[in-house]
Amino acid sequence: YWYEDWRWANGCRADYCTSTDGGDGYDCCASMDWGEPATCANGYTPMPPNPTEDDCEYTCCPGTNPLFVAGSQAGDYAAAESYCQSIGAEIATIHSATENELARHACGGSCWIGLEEVGGDASTPKASQTWRWRDGSTASYTNWEDSYTNWEDWEPNNYEGNDERNAIIHDGMWYDVADDHHMRPLCRTGDGTSACRTVYLPEGRSHGEFAGFPPQYWEYNGIDEVQEWRRRAREEWFREETCRPKADAPAA
Repeated sequence: YWYEDWRWANGCRADYCTSTDGGDGYDCCASMDWGEPATCANGYTPMPPNPTEDDCEYTCCPGTNPLFVAGSQAGDYAAAESYCQSIGAEIATIHSATENELARHACGGSCWIGLEEVGGDASTPKASQTWRWRDGSTASYTNWEDSYTNWEDWEPNNYEGNDERNAIIHDGMWYDVADDHHMRPLCRTGDGTSACRTVYLPEGRSHGEFAGFPPQYWEYNGIDEVQEWRRRAREEWFREETCRPKADAPAA
């Protein structure tokens, strides 16, 4: 029996809540990986799965889109691009205030973004500079109507006469920097559309550890660092887990 009128703060249904008898032959479950208790409507209890009896399907939907992921290692601009490509993403592009806030939250400090100056040199005044995203879209400093920019008031400024042709985001504001600076990469892994994915946790796998997820789960989400996925899941993702009779689940 489903309770669709209960929702998480991010809008996802709290449909893992079930009566203690399972209802309609199904058990529903939610595993809280950091030790927090699950919360259901009064009188209802989350039913944990028994991995020796059932296969479980895990449906994962982004709480907010598009998705931005920050790498853990600092490097120059080329290294940032390489890292994003290695996880099946692209260096971050930001086209609205909403996206900028998501990027700020994902970065949590200073990160490379995919904004590059086109033409100009160290003496080009900021009003004459043209900046382009790596996806080919223009983010000219003077073209507010057609593009979103969020430069700090005095940026871009070619600080101390350096030809700073790349950009970082720091606490939500943008700064021009030279490409040999060392910052963490910020990658964009989504295109602004919601993408849910269901995978199956094979019998006998751990339900309480991220390392227990099957390989195709990691491949789909483009994440190859367990610690980064743990941080991202804690902040941005809601996971609902629905257990059903093994006979109804596809082979793992």
